Amino acid sequence: MYMPRKPLKSNRKSIMDNPEQLFEILKLIKSKYDHIIHNSENEFNVFSILQDESDEVNLHSKFIYELLNPEAKHYKKELFTNLFLSQIGITLSMHEPIAVKREYKNIDLLITQKDTAIIIENKIWSGDQDEQIERYYNIIKYENYSKIFVIYLTPYGHEPSEQSIGTVDKSVISNISYQVDIDKWLSKCIKEVSLEPSLRETISQYKKIIQKITGKSHSREFIMEIQELILKDDNIKIVNNIIEAFTEVKIEIQYKFWIELKSSLENKGYTINDRDMCGKEDIQNYYQKRKRYYGIYFDIAHIDDDSNIFYCIEIDDSIYHGFKVLKNGEGGISDREEYDQIIKIISEINSKFRRTKWFLGWKYPDKKFNFLAFNDENIIDLTDQIICKQYTDEIAMEINDNITSFLKKFSV
Repeated sequence: MYMPRKPLKSNRKSIMDNPEQLFEILKLIKSKYDHIIHNSENEFNVFSILQDESDEVNLHSKFIYELLNPEAKHYKKELFTNLFLSQIGITLSMHEPIAVKREYKNIDLLITQKDTAIIIENKIWSGDQDEQIERYYNIIKYENYSKIFVIYLTPYGHEPSEQSIGTVDKSVISNISYQVDIDKWLSKCIKEVSLEPSLRETISQYKKIIQKITGKSHSREFIMEIQELILKDDNIKIVNNIIEAFTEVKIEIQYKFWIELKSSLENKGYTINDRDMCGKEDIQNYYQKRKRYYGIYFDIAHIDDDSNIFYCIEIDDSIYHGFKVLKNGEGGISDREEYDQIIKIISEINSKFRRTKWFLGWKYPDKKFNFLAFNDENIIDLTDQIICKQYTDEIAMEINDNITSFLKKFSV
C-alpha cells in the first residue's frame, strides 16, 4: 500500500524567526537598484532645468494640456486624449470633436464634447480652496452642460476636502493619481509614438519627473524582485506586521515634529497652550481616518472686542502656515471685504501668501514636509532628533519673521 511521505523538515531558519534578515536582503536589493536610479537621475532632463518639478500650473497642467489638446503641435489629434479618457474610465463619442482648455475661468483643465464636460482639478502639493470644486462645477453647470464629471488629480489619489466639494454630489467626482493613472497614461502615449524619437523622449522625460515626485522612480524589475521576496515562505506575514508598525512610526515621527515645533516657537517668545495644539489622537486619525486640518494656533493681534488675528500652522498633505481671523471664536470669515486692508499688509510681507475663506493668507514653509506621502528626504530626516530640531527652528524663524513684519505694519 502506498504511504505518502512526510515533507522533509527544513533546518533553515525562517525569516519569521529572524526578521532582521528580511531588512538586510531588502537593503541589498535597494542598493543594487539605487545605483541604476542614480545614473538615471544624472541624465539630462529639460523639465528639471526649466521648471520647478512641483509647479502644478506652469509645468504639470501645461504639459498635460499640450498632450490632451487635439490642436497641439504633436499632430496626434485626439489620440492622447482618448488614451487619457480610457485610463480614467470615461467614454466619449468617437464621432464628435473634443475641445480642451486650460485655465478656463480658473479651472485647471477642461475637456468638452457637445453636452459633456470634464473638469480636471490638478493638485501637486497645494491645498484646496474653500468651495473650489463646487464653484467650478456650478460654472460649468450654468453653461448648460448636462453631463459633468469632476476629476480630482493629486500625486497619490486622495479625496478633496469637504469644504472644497460643498454641495456637489460626490458620485460625479473621481480621484485619480499621478502615481498610477498619469504614469500609466504616459506609458501608453510613449508606446503609441515609439517610432517618433523627439515626441517619445519628451514624454519619457516628463514621465521620469512624475515618478520622481511620487517616489516611484524604481524600475519594474525592482518591484518584482521585492514581490518575489515577499511571496517566499511566510514573509508576507511579517510584511503585514511591518505595514502596521510603519503607521505607528509615522504617527510618532509627526508627533515629535509638532512637539519640537512648539518648543521652537516658545523659544521665540510665543505662548502655546496645550488646548491650542494638536495631540497624538489627531495624528492617529490623520493616518487611520484621513482627518486633516489640525496643528498649532496662537493669538498675535487684537482687531476689536470680538475679533483676533491668529497665526496657524496646519496640515493637509503637507504643513502650511499663515494668518487667520476669528470672530467670537468662529472662523471662515477671512474673505470678507472688511479685512481687505489686512490682506494687503500680508501680501506685502510675502506675495506667496494665498487668501481663502479660512485664511487671511497661507503658504507652505520654505522647506516642504509632506506627511501623507512620507517619502521625501525632509520627512526621512525627521527621524534624526538633531535635524528635526534644526528644521523646526527654521520654520519657527520663518514664522517669527512673518509675524514681526506684520505687527510692525498692523500697529501703525
